[in-house]
Amino acid sequence: MLNVEQQIFLARSPEFQRIIKEDPVLIELGRTHIDRGEELLSLQEMFRGTLRIGDVIVQPITPALWSLLWCIGNRYTTDLQKIDELDTDVFMYLLALGVRRLDIEWELLPVKASGFCKAHNIDILDAVQELVQTINLAFRPLEMLPQAVAEDPEGRRFDAEWLAHLTATVARETNEPAREVMFDMPLSTCYYYYVNAMRRNDLKGLIRRPSSAEINQAILARVDELGEQFCKEHMPCQPSEK
Repeated sequence: MLNVEQQIFLARSPEFQRIIKEDPVLIELGRTHIDRGEELLSLQEMFRGTLRIGDVIVQPITPALWSLLWCIGNRYTTDLQKIDELDTDVFMYLLALGVRRLDIEWELLPVKASGFCKAHNIDILDAVQELVQTINLAFRPLEMLPQAVAEDPEGRRFDAEWLAHLTATVARETNEPAREVMFDMPLSTCYYYYVNAMRRNDLKGLIRRPSSAEINQAILARVDELGEQFCKEHMPCQPSEK
């Protein structure tokens, strides 16, 4: 627990304020607070509302589309730090066309999709921002799972086995045809149903969103942890313990 002298020192330190602003743990904790904007986007996808990126009407990410992107090596599914313009063009092309209507060989996708954003007057940086937000939205339901069973969007194999397992689970949960789940249901919606199915075996009630009080408590604990370490390294005269 920080004492009064330490709290004053930290409050007056621009360097410490920068540290807590950039701390990835605090950033992640902040994301877990209810964001009504994200909730509305999730609901819009669940209602199958119309989505747009620029002036192009696109469908949400579906299980089939995400699996196809992974299988062809699109880096939106593996490493967001290395995505390039072609990755973005292919992703946008598939969102606009839909996997059901795809009538070319998969290996020809890069050729067919190249220049898609430019041809539709979509700023490439705006497209990247929208696509990353869409991906975050798709995997957001998994945040309710305990860390031990949560799936890592950057470390998973999104192959035929993944597609079959997710599709079968959601089809049982919703009584929707498997083909409908695979090709038409938004991935975010699928994962909400997937999490709901897992709750049946959650006898300890671990699958849930943390309350605001729990989040705030974790934030305060993290700030204290960072503050104590910062004081040890930078405070000129540490107060003696009594």
